[in-house]
Amino acid sequence: MLRIRLAPGLSANPMFSFRLRATRTGKVAFTWVDQHGTVTTAEALLTVT
Repeated sequence: MLRIRLAPGLSANPMFSFRLRATRTGKVAFTWVDQHGTVTTAEALLTVT
């Protein structure tokens, strides 16, 4: 789990990067909540070869 708390003064579309060590193929899901409480989720299949 990665938790980021944004503060006023950041750009409208900030970019975050992080490392992820995958040991097997599977789904990666990202969920975020905006300042209005709207919850958005995105998923992608991560393939390990």
